[in-house]
Amino acid sequence: MRRSWKYFLFLLWLSYLFVCGILLFTRGFLLSRRTLLQKSSCIENLDCSPLQKLSKEDPCLENTQLYLECLDRNQLKLRDNSREQCLKSDRKVVLLIIDALRYDFAFYNHTLEPQQLLPFQNRLGILDELLTTLPNNSLLLKFIANPPTTTMQRLKGLTTGSLPTFIDIGSNFATPEINEDNILDQLLEQKKKVVFMGDDTWTALYPGRFKRQYPYPSFNVWDLDTVDNGIITHLKPELLKKDWSLLIAHFLGVDHCGHKYGPFHPEMSRKLNQMNDVIRSVVDTMDENTMLFVIGDHGMTPTGDHGGESSDEITSALFVYSPVPFLSGNIVVKTDSVYQVDIVPTLAAILGFAIPFSNLGKVILPALPQSRQNSNVNDINSDIQQALNILSINVEQIMLYINTYSRQIHAFSKGKVSSLLDRFHSLKWKLTTVNDNTSFKFYHKTAIEFLNYVRELCEEVWVQFDSFSMSRGLVLTFLLLAFTFFIIEGIPCSRLNSLLDGLFLWIAYSTVVVCVAVSIMLQNYKIVDDMYLLIYVSTLSISMLIMAIVVVQNWDEITMLWFNTYRNRDWSNVLTRFIHLCSLLLMFSNSFVIEEGSVLSFMLNTAVWLVVYNINFQESELSTKSKGNEKGSWLTKILSQTKVRSLLLAVIFTFLLRGSQYYWRCREEQKWCIIATDSTKATTSFKSGRGNLDAITPLAVLALFVSATRIWLRSCGNLVGFSPTVILVRYAPSVVVVCLGGFWVLQGLPQEARSKLFVPWQLQILPCTAFFLIGLTIFSLYVQPLCVYVMEKKSDVVSVYGNENIIPQLFHQVKKVIKNSDENESLRSKSPLVYGLATAYSAVFIILAEFISLFVISLLGDVLASSVIVMFAAMVVVLTILAYARLDSSIVTNQIFHVPWTYVLIWGLLASYFFYGTGHQPTFPGIHWYAAFVGTGGQFSSNIIPGFLVGANTFGSYIIAGLILPALLIAPFTLPVMLPSWCSTTGHASDKIMKKHAANEIREGDICLYERDGLSQYALLKLSSKYILYHGTRIFTCMLAAAVHCRHLMVWMIFTPRFIFEGVSFMVSLVSVLLGNLLFIRVSIKVDDLMNDIYKKLDL
Repeated sequence: MRRSWKYFLFLLWLSYLFVCGILLFTRGFLLSRRTLLQKSSCIENLDCSPLQKLSKEDPCLENTQLYLECLDRNQLKLRDNSREQCLKSDRKVVLLIIDALRYDFAFYNHTLEPQQLLPFQNRLGILDELLTTLPNNSLLLKFIANPPTTTMQRLKGLTTGSLPTFIDIGSNFATPEINEDNILDQLLEQKKKVVFMGDDTWTALYPGRFKRQYPYPSFNVWDLDTVDNGIITHLKPELLKKDWSLLIAHFLGVDHCGHKYGPFHPEMSRKLNQMNDVIRSVVDTMDENTMLFVIGDHGMTPTGDHGGESSDEITSALFVYSPVPFLSGNIVVKTDSVYQVDIVPTLAAILGFAIPFSNLGKVILPALPQSRQNSNVNDINSDIQQALNILSINVEQIMLYINTYSRQIHAFSKGKVSSLLDRFHSLKWKLTTVNDNTSFKFYHKTAIEFLNYVRELCEEVWVQFDSFSMSRGLVLTFLLLAFTFFIIEGIPCSRLNSLLDGLFLWIAYSTVVVCVAVSIMLQNYKIVDDMYLLIYVSTLSISMLIMAIVVVQNWDEITMLWFNTYRNRDWSNVLTRFIHLCSLLLMFSNSFVIEEGSVLSFMLNTAVWLVVYNINFQESELSTKSKGNEKGSWLTKILSQTKVRSLLLAVIFTFLLRGSQYYWRCREEQKWCIIATDSTKATTSFKSGRGNLDAITPLAVLALFVSATRIWLRSCGNLVGFSPTVILVRYAPSVVVVCLGGFWVLQGLPQEARSKLFVPWQLQILPCTAFFLIGLTIFSLYVQPLCVYVMEKKSDVVSVYGNENIIPQLFHQVKKVIKNSDENESLRSKSPLVYGLATAYSAVFIILAEFISLFVISLLGDVLASSVIVMFAAMVVVLTILAYARLDSSIVTNQIFHVPWTYVLIWGLLASYFFYGTGHQPTFPGIHWYAAFVGTGGQFSSNIIPGFLVGANTFGSYIIAGLILPALLIAPFTLPVMLPSWCSTTGHASDKIMKKHAANEIREGDICLYERDGLSQYALLKLSSKYILYHGTRIFTCMLAAAVHCRHLMVWMIFTPRFIFEGVSFMVSLVSVLLGNLLFIRVSIKVDDLMNDIYKKLDL
């Protein structure tokens, strides 16, 4: 086995261990709420009143069910082993869910003139008409959602009354069936029917629950009308039918309009006007026995997104209309806002079913219609009786749930449970004192306070952290980081090679296989319950033992090497490591996480300027020693061409970094941050609202990018020949740019014009063509990576490629033949011309970077397309500066293969920073979901493809940086070949004997990597390991910060999303680094095959 493959297997093993450590911690930190499967049940009891002294027994605290039996009209007793009471009702409810109906979309502002109206203001006029003309029959409230504000979590809350947990957000597009007690199952228990139409998420959450259903695909956010128009088609006919009790219609057009255009686009006016017509039609059609609820499941940000905790995201609207007047305002305490879970007990009271067992909502008394019964029990007003009955049942249900949950899960402390019981008993006593309006209001106020207290108590302790998994994950990940550092930085090359040539890899992989096999077997035999936990802990523990043995065996060599390194330490490396340490420590600050983009920009700029300063310092030192004139050498250093060029490159990099801030996305917490509302929407530059320059700029920049890379590759001689890879590289980028430009233009057309001209799938032909060409080129690059052309030399033929002024890098034969050329003129005449061999390695990674950049650009859209070009240019500038620094500091060729920690940290900071520089934030509302529809149109059968597209959009900077990581190793060998005049005055390259010899060797270009293949592969192993360690320290710090702040106020809003995004980016980086290493190995193998063929032809 080639040594390069052993290095690759070692990196693969390390990557697996890091992933195990992260997943182990995640299992302990991101736990969801335990779901109880108990179901509430009830029997119908009409005209029962709870106005009597309750017995001292407390069966709700001792049993899992509560029975309320009406013995007569004036007495209600509690009995063991029975069921809960519910009131008989023949009412019906129409539930219109307008996805993302923010409260200010429904609120009518009479002070605004028509010319002052924003697209979303005063569009639902029917609501204002009903509120004005029928104030006792209509109600508008703020409808507060519990984060995360994603559709599936909101639907869970709206149907079960439970609070969603943070981790549930991960299944937002998986939509598993809900088995927890809910309003739909309760209606079916009462033999009542439900009809549904709209968002197909409902049919996935509740399969088989609907008498009739009309689902429509919900994930295509670019489609504003299919779902809504389908609902409108079926809504009125269903309203006229009498066989249902609950009709649910879930509209998506407003939400999709927000995702695609934002709330300030004229399309929002059109969709809200359409919803206004729908509501008016329902009001005109429904009978006297039907109530209308119009709700939003969440709001939206100014950019049209949702998923977080901002006020705009959690505040939606609730509008209720009833032909029968609501309960008397004299007994009901007015409120301007309610929680979304409050709708569950409210619907239970109206429709006459048991409140779902896990409900934490409180009944909305102002939304209850008056009872048709005019009975008067104990001289208590019928409205008071009705309200008191429902409210007491609500309190008993929640107390039963909390008691059951506490006994099974042990989630609440004894002190809190005791306090809760005291308040509950006090509330039960107050129930017996209710005999008039005043006493009822006092009981109502106390009951609401009790229910709010229970809800807050659950919010505090809902997520139970697994300290075992969290602590083991942290400790084992830390040990993995430490041992990897010891092995990579402490064990010499020869010793590491002998280690890998021995049994180390065999033992390492055998350990993984045995641990997985034993864990599976133990689970099959029911010996262990958690197979994955056992796999993570056992694999990591045994692997750490193996690594510890290796470190102990080589401790003498490790300490000696570190001692020598300390004696010759480079202060620029020390300062750069200090910068990295600061970035890690600052992760414990929520303010840093919020402003991380700005801090990373400063740190990255500082690190690059430190490298530039170090180049100047070393040349000054050399000049002082050689010339003996300190004053003159300092002036010479400042004015030398090399220094001017390095300073110029640093200035360019600073401007690029500053320019990338134009593409930053604002967080909710950044109140000072102001961006255009459509800056993160796909294909908005071509809307009529923006100037022609904004529309043309992305295409112009993209064309310039493709042309520049083509010119570079042609000047290298890597576009000569007719191999599949060369042909694709020569023509595919232009075709991709044309396809993307055409796609962006078509997406910019008005919805009506686009619908008339194209069928939806036809619009996806252009991006699919671009994806196909990009994928085909990358596949060809891995199969046949070399872009070189070998031409047999003929004495009577002179060939000039393209009739252009090109200086291809020609190697007449291998180094052995060149050395003997003076003695063997016949061999020289037979040696072939090899185009592009001097840049054989660098050209491959330039091509890879170009096509991956085009792929990321296609997902980001035209507005953010230029940000990727800025990132690519910044990487090129950084590579040039770092190549200068390496050439400047090296005396012999072998030193150039060493990539210092400073350069690795800069490359890592570059990847981390351009996560922000390409318009992203570590928040769930900041995810560019529209990327899932590029090339798919939202039509897909699984979540793999959309998940991949969204992931590539989000973590594009990590993908590109990881894939072209070997360019850090290659750049110093390519630079002297392509820009010899730039490198001619580099400090050490012009020094005596050994330095001159090294300079001559590196002028051979990338072929040096082949000639020292063993050294280059080892250097790539160290480089990749250092880069993995950089990201490993970041994810470990995020894990530690999340653990330390697990009860912090901002843990779910700031620290947890940061941990999740950092963890995913780390895994993406691992895969990218491995693929980049694989491509480097493929290039080395193909170069070796090429050189062997040349040897054979020369009979050597």
